[in-house]
Amino acid sequence: MNLYLRANRITGAEDKVTAVLSRLCGGTAEAFAQQKLDEIDEQDNTPSWNAFEAEIRLVYQDKTREADTEWRIETFIQCYNLGLLTRSNCDRNSRQPCIFSSPLTRGSN
Repeated sequence: MNLYLRANRITGAEDKVTAVLSRLCGGTAEAFAQQKLDEIDEQDNTPSWNAFEAEIRLVYQDKTREADTEWRIETFIQCYNLGLLTRSNCDRNSRQPCIFSSPLTRGSN
């Protein structure tokens, strides 16, 4: 979104918020945009860019990535405590989760 704002030379806080909301369409993004627009109309006050950007990041942060990281840490701790922390334990035939595999291949172990 920052690239869009820079490319179109949108610099004012209110203009940034309006531009971002106008670009959100479809599904949950459109519902979020409509909710924010209703709040702005109701309060007759556009939020600061920093507050709006923080809210967007919170709402749309990659929760899967965070959960995957937590899963890897927990698996690492369990493997370490059980003495199973070796690459040889992570072959494709093993039913044990492998902390060395990527999230995309983890389910295939």
